[in-house]
Amino acid sequence: MKYSELVGDTRVDPLQTVKQITSLFDAEDKFVVVGMRQARITTGQNVFSQTVVAKEFVEQLSGPGAVDLLEGLSTGPDGANLDLYFSVATVDGDVPLNRRGEIDAIKNVKCAYVDLDVKRGSFESQEDAMAYLRKLPQPTLITLSGSGGVHGFWRFTEPLDADSAAEVQRSWYALLTERAEPIFIDRLIDASRVMRLAGGVRYPKAGESRLPAVSTVHWRNRNNRYDPAKLLEWSAAAAERAEEKIKATRTREKQQRTAAPVCIEGDGDWASILRIASIEETLNALLTWDEILCPSGWTFLRTDRVGRREWARPGSGSKSASTDYPGSPDILSLHSWSPDTGLSDLKEANIPLSKSRLAQRFLFADDYQKMVDWVLAQ
Repeated sequence: MKYSELVGDTRVDPLQTVKQITSLFDAEDKFVVVGMRQARITTGQNVFSQTVVAKEFVEQLSGPGAVDLLEGLSTGPDGANLDLYFSVATVDGDVPLNRRGEIDAIKNVKCAYVDLDVKRGSFESQEDAMAYLRKLPQPTLITLSGSGGVHGFWRFTEPLDADSAAEVQRSWYALLTERAEPIFIDRLIDASRVMRLAGGVRYPKAGESRLPAVSTVHWRNRNNRYDPAKLLEWSAAAAERAEEKIKATRTREKQQRTAAPVCIEGDGDWASILRIASIEETLNALLTWDEILCPSGWTFLRTDRVGRREWARPGSGSKSASTDYPGSPDILSLHSWSPDTGLSDLKEANIPLSKSRLAQRFLFADDYQKMVDWVLAQ
C-alpha cells in the first residue's frame, strides 16, 4: 500500500522538520528519530529508531528526496502508520533500532519543554494553550502537535547532563503546573523524553473523529536562550511548594498505615510492620484487579505476550497502567500522570500502587480503617 493511500491528501512537510531541528540542536549533535506504531501490536516491533546527525539530517530534508525520506520514516515495514518523535536529548553512539533511547545513552540535554494538551481536564482549545504560554518567558520554539495540542521549548544557554537537566525540568514543571491550575499539564521531567517531530503526520487514535494532521512550527526565535540557573531561580518557590505537597502525602500515608488494629501481638516497629503486612497480604488474596479497578471506570484492554494485563484509565481507550507483572502480581505500574487515574498524587509521592492501596483509594474512599475492618470481617 502506498503512503498516500494511508493518509489521503495529508502530506509530510520537511521544511517544518528543518525549522524544529535547527532551533533545538547544533550541527554536530546526534539525536534519535523514533517512529511508533499508533496501533500497537503484541507480537512484533512497535518502535523503530534511527540515530541521526543534525547537520546531515537537515541536508537530507532540504534535498529533492526529503518528502520520500519523511514518508519512509512514517511507514513501518508492514505498511503500518508510524507517528514520528525525536529525542530532546543528544546521544552518544547509535540507539538500537527497536528502542526509543535510554537514559544511559544521553550525552546532554539542550532545552526545557512542555506539552499542553487540548482535552477534557486540560486546555479547552489551542487558543487557550497559546494564551497560557504568553504568560511565560517566551519560548525558543512552539510547535502544534497535530492533535490540537501545543509544545513549547526553552533552549538552554549551555547543554546539561541528564541529571542536571532532569532537576531543571522538574523545577520548571512545578512552576508551569502551578500557574496552570486547575488545568492539568502532562508531567514531563525525564531527560530521555521524546516529543513529536514537526513535519510528521499525527495519526488519529482509535475512536477519534480527527483526520491525520501534520505537526507544524508555530513560532521560533533561535536567539531565545535561557540560563538553566535562571530557570531554577524563577521556579524555586513553586518547586518547594510541590515538594511540600509530596511530603504531606507521605506523612498521611504513614499515619494511616500505622493505625492498623492489633491483630498481631507485640509492640515496636517490627510488630507494626507485621500487622500492616498481614492486613495487606490478606486483601491481596481476597480481591482481584478487576474487582478493584472496574467499579472505578477502568477498562481492561488486553494481556500482552508475557502475561501482563493492560488497562485504560477512566475516559481513555489507551494503555494507562499494567498489572500482573511476573514476580509482582499485586503491584500496578501506572504509565499516566492524568488526574483521571485517581492515583497521580500517590505516583508522585512514590507510594507503591499495590492492590491494597488501590482498594483503599477506590473501594474504601481512602479510609484505611474501613478497609482493615472489611478485611478482618472476612
